[in-house]
Amino acid sequence: LILDDDAWPDPVSLDRAMRHLAADDSIGAVTFHRRHPRTGEAEWPFERVRQPRRAWPDMGCANLVRRSVWTRVGGYESGYFLYRNDTDLALSILGAGFDILYDPTIQAWHDSPIAKRKTARWLRLSTRNWVWMCRRHGVGPTRWRAILMGWAWAHRLAGLSPARQCSALRGALDGLTTRAPALPIETDGSALRRLIHLKRRLRDGVGEVE
Repeated sequence: LILDDDAWPDPVSLDRAMRHLAADDSIGAVTFHRRHPRTGEAEWPFERVRQPRRAWPDMGCANLVRRSVWTRVGGYESGYFLYRNDTDLALSILGAGFDILYDPTIQAWHDSPIAKRKTARWLRLSTRNWVWMCRRHGVGPTRWRAILMGWAWAHRLAGLSPARQCSALRGALDGLTTRAPALPIETDGSALRRLIHLKRRLRDGVGEVE
């Protein structure tokens, strides 16, 4: 069980997640639906994901990962330091041939404010790590489309602040000009494609996410 220091699982949900892993060896991990304990607000607009999904390309503050799978993919990539390491882990698990189950009824509480305004530090590190992640997991044109998508989104989040805009630009350039951490598995790029599809669907805000 992997938790941020300000997150905890719903006990019934944890039991259900453990049962999923015990019943199906193809499931490498279960990721929890994250909500704020006081407001009930979801960290993503997951109210549009009404059915369980396999091959889910995202992780967050609460995940149950099969130990053998964690070992096979090398766990969290230490080079990231902060931000994107959980999503990178999800892509590695999918790339290794395992499923990640997302079930909206399996929930965890995350007592952290959902920041609407990103700091300069967040923009620099998160953008750098996004570029690294795309370089690690992307293949062919998808790699560059994903890099540009995340880079453009970072500048949108930076708003009108010159300092935050510069941080987003610096992060992207750092990600492009420094060596991305090595990936311990071979990938065909399909996990990153799933992630990009998911993010586009959620940001478009139209209909239930497929």
